[in-house]
Amino acid sequence: PVGHCQRVLVVPSNHVLAGSSPIPLSRLEKEPCIINVNRGDEYFFQILANLGVKPNIVCKCDNDLVETNLISSGFGVSVSPLLNFVKLKENYPLLQLEMVMFDEPTIPATMGYAYLKDTFLPKSAEILCKILHDFFKNDDEKIAKILKQYNSGKKFY
Repeated sequence: PVGHCQRVLVVPSNHVLAGSSPIPLSRLEKEPCIINVNRGDEYFFQILANLGVKPNIVCKCDNDLVETNLISSGFGVSVSPLLNFVKLKENYPLLQLEMVMFDEPTIPATMGYAYLKDTFLPKSAEILCKILHDFFKNDDEKIAKILKQYNSGKKFY
């Protein structure tokens, strides 16, 4: 993997959980959940189900824009990598979404790349791999800063 980050619950700003303290994963059983299949959410929710948490899945979509519109309109909530939420708020600061942390560990979202074993990588591919590593290293530092602000009660956006 090139990088990873924890998952958070994304809710509309007028949701009862907006601004709340961290919640248990079992709360997903009471919330209408939206799954983003392009992000691998199905695997995350299947693992939760195997652990005894049965999320209330009401919708599946295949891109971030549709997911964001569904959440904003109050159709449901979504479990998203923290970094996705941060980048969304940076790009669309007026978007009426909030994040809620979980009070227990979640399976982190992972970003990576793959290439065939025993295959020659051209210099350009090696450079791209380094760029990806450097890019996600900066995100790890950004995530740590955001979590520190969140834990102190300050908004980061």
